[in-house]
Order: sequence, then C-alpha cells, then structure tokens
Amino acid sequence: RDVRNWLTAQDVVFGNCSSGSGEPATYEPNAPEWLQKDRAYQMAAAAFYALNYDEAKEHFLAISQDDASPWKETGDYLVARTLIRQASLSKDPKQTKGYYEEAEQHLLKFTGGKFAESAEKMLGLIKYRRHPEERVRELGQKLTGGGGSNFRQDLIDYTWLLDRFEKQALDEEERKKEKERPKENVNTVSNTKIVIHNP
Repeated sequence: RDVRNWLTAQDVVFGNCSSGSGEPATYEPNAPEWLQKDRAYQMAAAAFYALNYDEAKEHFLAISQDDASPWKETGDYLVARTLIRQASLSKDPKQTKGYYEEAEQHLLKFTGGKFAESAEKMLGLIKYRRHPEERVRELGQKLTGGGGSNFRQDLIDYTWLLDRFEKQALDEEERKKEKERPKENVNTVSNTKIVIHNP
C-alpha cells in the first residue's frame, strides 16, 4: 500500500516535468517515516517542475533542515538550484542579484561530498554572470594548469568572455575616436519666399 502511494505521487512529479501542475496527495497519519520523508521531497520536486519556485524553495529548505531526512543534503543543494533558476528568469536586476547571492551561500557549503563538483559548476555559472572579470582570470589560471573535469565548459566560457571583453574594448575605442573627430561646422543660409494666392 505504501509503495503504491509513493508510486502514485511519483507519477504526479513526472507529470509536472511535461508541463503539469499537480501536487502529490497526502499520506495516511500512520504512514512509515520513509514515506513521509520521501513525500516531502516529492512535494518539493513537483513544485519545482511545475515552475512554482518560491514554493519549491520553501520545501527544499525545510528538507535541508531535517536531520532525519535522507534528502537533507540534496535539499540544500536544490535550494541553490532553485534560486539560480529564479535568477535566470527574473527581469529585476536587484532581485536577480539577491537570488545569486543567496544561491552562492548555499553552494559554498559543498566543498566535499557527492555535490562538490556540481556545486563548483554552479558557482562558476554565478561568477560568469555576476563577476565576469574575476571569472575570466580564474578560468585562465585553471586552463593554464591543465584544466579539470569541466575542461570543455571552462574553455567555452573563457573564449566567450574574452570575445565579450574584446568587443567592449573595440566599442570603447570607437567611442573615443568619435569624440576626438573634429566636427564640421556647416552654416546653411536659405531665403524662403512665401507667396500667398488669394482666391
């Protein structure tokens, strides 16, 4: 019975992956602890896939603070993932900055463990978008040292950032030349004769 309950809820989660907006049903009061903890995670995942990011973040945050949950570490990591998704969709620069800063604080905890590599990639993405100058220096040093497991993406990011900065430098140079270019003084005098014909 409990396994069927779990499967039904998981079908809702997967349904939300394809533009659904369902919410897993509640479990019975005497449900085993494993189902209760899994249901909390299923609720969070369903909200995330339904694009209800504020709700998903609250669910994942609650899971990350539950020492008895096997999803505790995953929940903490997914708080950051949710915040990054919100930042990428936000049209408000101040709000976007806040999302990235909050995500960064969560990701800095993952210096080891199964999410360490993923967290490093997410931190790189945040730096890429918020601190491009710092990120290009960091990537240059990393690539010079032989790169790492994320070599391909690091090289793509480094090349793109260099192209971006080169374009900015060329645009700035063109603006300087435009300011220094002597302006031609053209004085045009025209005499216009207006003739009014009376009927």
